[in-house]
Amino acid sequence: GGSSLSFSFLTHPRILRAMLRLTLEQLKKYDDEHGESQILFSIRGKIYDATSGREMYGVDGGYHMFAGHDVTKVLGTMDLSLDARDDLQYKPADEEEEETLSDWEKRLGAKYPVVGELVPMFEWLPEGYICLDMTGGVAVCTGVPCSAPTPSWWCQSCERA
Repeated sequence: GGSSLSFSFLTHPRILRAMLRLTLEQLKKYDDEHGESQILFSIRGKIYDATSGREMYGVDGGYHMFAGHDVTKVLGTMDLSLDARDDLQYKPADEEEEETLSDWEKRLGAKYPVVGELVPMFEWLPEGYICLDMTGGVAVCTGVPCSAPTPSWWCQSCERA
């Protein structure tokens, strides 16, 4: 991984706000249906706040399929099927897709602020550490050394083996 700092700040005379860091699963709650007041979507790892466009991105809006999802592939390929969402492996296949995606980033970026970044679902623990206990109690943590794939979000804490 990169730097251990989790936050970057948007500095504005009146706004000092920590950037969101969400996994794709967490992003899905910001779809205007699951209780979060903001409507968010992501493109190439950047999270955009489309709350001001609720009439378009909210439950009854024509672009509701974007809400709470990564739409990089949707916009790059202009594939509006639900299957095109949340493909975090997608990279533009050619110059045309790259151009289409860049145009959308510019257009949507001019309308909606970037409020955070998508983080990988699995942020691996450093080698030689063991997981001590679990958050969420989804599986029993056995303190397996991290050479066995141990996503860090399973752990409440970890320590050197």
